[in-house]
Amino acid sequence: MKKKTKLIPALMAVLMLLSGCSGGKEEVPEDAEQIAAAVTPVEVMEAVPAKIEKTLTYVGKVAANDTVNVTSKLSGQVKEVYVNVGDTVKKGQVLLLIDDKDIRDQIAASEAQLRVAEAGVASARASLAQVSAGGQTATQRVTMETAVKNAQINVDNTKINMENAQNAFNDTEKKYNDYKTMLNAGVITQKDFDAVELGYTQSKNALDQTQLAYNSAVATLNQAQQSLKLFNEKTLDDTATTAKNGVASAEASRDSIQTSLNTLKSNLNYIKVTSPIDGVITSRNIEPTNMVSAGVSPFVVADTSKVTVDVEVSERIINSVNIGQTIGVNINAVYDAPVNGVIRTINPTAGNSGSFTVKIELDNKDGKLKPGMIAHVSFVETSAENVVVVPRDTVIEDGGEKYVYVTDGKKAEKRDVVLGVDDGASVEISGVEFGEQIIVSGQNYVTDGGAITITADEEETSETAAGKEE
Repeated sequence: MKKKTKLIPALMAVLMLLSGCSGGKEEVPEDAEQIAAAVTPVEVMEAVPAKIEKTLTYVGKVAANDTVNVTSKLSGQVKEVYVNVGDTVKKGQVLLLIDDKDIRDQIAASEAQLRVAEAGVASARASLAQVSAGGQTATQRVTMETAVKNAQINVDNTKINMENAQNAFNDTEKKYNDYKTMLNAGVITQKDFDAVELGYTQSKNALDQTQLAYNSAVATLNQAQQSLKLFNEKTLDDTATTAKNGVASAEASRDSIQTSLNTLKSNLNYIKVTSPIDGVITSRNIEPTNMVSAGVSPFVVADTSKVTVDVEVSERIINSVNIGQTIGVNINAVYDAPVNGVIRTINPTAGNSGSFTVKIELDNKDGKLKPGMIAHVSFVETSAENVVVVPRDTVIEDGGEKYVYVTDGKKAEKRDVVLGVDDGASVEISGVEFGEQIIVSGQNYVTDGGAITITADEEETSETAAGKEE
């Protein structure tokens, strides 16, 4: 579009032209204003295909792409601190050193305990080997086997005695019965019978005694045999089990000490606290000789090679943004023009305020963008391409009527239009064809069919507020 020029000089030029036509008189005719008004100077622009966007701008803050609380896996006294706030660090770089004297003292004590435990394992294994080979249990077995043999001999002897006593009793019993019969018949005297009866009683008592002795010998044999059986079945097993348990207990004690020792030695790997990422130290909460505790953060490291901006957008545009989309971000504290960012995440659920969080990532290799800086992000709400776009004040609104003036270079023609996308400075219109000339300055002074003259500053040109379409 030709840059707008002031219309007053143009009107004066028309008046001077009329003055020249009157014969060179310096006076201006009384009807000069009416004549000048009849031909209105205007500026025009050609209707060409253009693009226009209506945007909504949201405010957010710059944040580090990744912020890590550095923690120690070990508790101890800090010996050295190597970094300060603001220092740039690399992944794996040592930030502080923990004094390892206490750990090494504990390692030495555990190694001594381990030697004692190893000796205990060796002793327990020796005891198990002795049990497996016989040892003291062999003597016990021989003793018990001898007792069984002696008991068996005693049973055999008492059985013979019992059998002899039984035979003697049988003879005595027969004689006793015969004498009793003869006594009843009066063949023998009572005195003769009493002598036989005494022998009978003594023989019976002797038989009873041998039977008791035999039964006792059998009981003793049974007990000896049972004891030997239990010894063979249980005592040996219990002794072996006890010996095996002793070995297992000794080995468990040794293994426990070994595990503790391994842990202590592995702790030596953690006396150096390192940075988990490339970044910048943003917080330091430790000094040499301070105690650091496992899980407590002595440093905070922020990765600012990339930064993010979170903005809360309304439901009006949430469905028009997409992950991976490139978008301009204004950070006025650093850059005069927008820098490109990429949408990384979109929260699909609205927060309490009804807005949706959109995270935008920006490169920050030069480190100029600092966490906490204010950022303005503009999202396109609506847009149109290949349309006619004019400055917003080109459109005249009268009640419910909206129109512009077009011209063939001589006369103004009123043209009703329908408005489209409006960005506040420019507006899309329909009702005008590409190639037509639209009056963009002086339109408030022309009438439908009125004469116009086109003025322009040939040296100064600029694009429309919407810009030429690329």
